[in-house]
Amino acid sequence: MTDDCSFELALKLEKEGNSAEALEKYTKFINETTSKITKSETEKLALAYNNRGFLKYLQVDFDGAVEDYTASIQINNKAAITYYNRGTVHYRMSRFDKAISDMSRSLTLDPNFEPAKTALFHAEQDKINKENRPW
Repeated sequence: MTDDCSFELALKLEKEGNSAEALEKYTKFINETTSKITKSETEKLALAYNNRGFLKYLQVDFDGAVEDYTASIQINNKAAITYYNRGTVHYRMSRFDKAISDMSRSLTLDPNFEPAKTALFHAEQDKINKENRPW
């Protein structure tokens, strides 16, 4: 099976709700592609890391999700959604400074990205609330 087929199969499995197999196929695609990456594959590789990160997030593997989102960003630092996704994980882990940074970067790339606007507002508010706790 070619790398491209692994990627397409992973997308199909994810859409069908088969997260475990999709995770496996994304991993196969990532492992096979990173050893012989070409410019035309970089976008798919970044998307594979992003999508695998989201599946890890759904499995409550937050550290694994952050690692995959970071790998995606290292390949393609122009994807607002990936910064938003990583920021969401940081927010869930109460890492408000990191969440704010990622949401801000997401909005720099796409100023009209409403979910990032909302998430940034909540991260900023929760950071203030955390700092003002009496305990």
